[in-house]
Amino acid sequence: MAGPLLQVEDLRHRYAGGPEVLRGLSFALEAGRICVVLGPSGCGKTTLLRLVAGLMAPTAGRVLVDGRPPRPGRDTAMIFQQPRLLPWHTVAQNLALVLPRRGRADRIAALLSRVGLSDTADLYPEELSSGMQQRIALVRSLAVPAPLLLMDEPFANLDDAARARMQHEVRRAVATEPRRGVLFVTHSTAEAEALADEVIRLGTPPAGSSQQG
Repeated sequence: MAGPLLQVEDLRHRYAGGPEVLRGLSFALEAGRICVVLGPSGCGKTTLLRLVAGLMAPTAGRVLVDGRPPRPGRDTAMIFQQPRLLPWHTVAQNLALVLPRRGRADRIAALLSRVGLSDTADLYPEELSSGMQQRIALVRSLAVPAPLLLMDEPFANLDDAARARMQHEVRRAVATEPRRGVLFVTHSTAEAEALADEVIRLGTPPAGSSQQG
């Protein structure tokens, strides 16, 4: 479909009984690009991701993914600060949940190889470090055939080497899948500089946007 992958138009959001969090937020994200949302804690970054995912309805304005309102679980894949792996499944079983049956074993092996965890397929999440769990969660999300990846500070608990490797995988996912884009939330200017094709800066709520290429 022609046009931006993601359009956010005059977005406003207020939680029931609370102050306005977002006001007049507008921007667009083209496929094949990474947009980083940068701002301090409490400025509405995670709220924005939930609105874009279709998990909440905005107070006003609209969100379009490929020209239509987002359909949770189909148009977007969200990666959280915590891995959210199923503890009663092995690593391979967690990955299998998002993969088609045909060629599944080979695909699991390839995904684990990408993040240097080929020897973890038969382990359970509790047997892995938190950083290893997060790397599994990342490749699981990359395997989902959703056009828009929504990432909520997913590398905050990784060491520098693991963070650099995961940033490389995000850039690779966008470069190799031309109709995919990434909306990435962080409070780290250094991470924004390492990843972003463009930056949305959010300030004190209610936050609007300042978009930079």
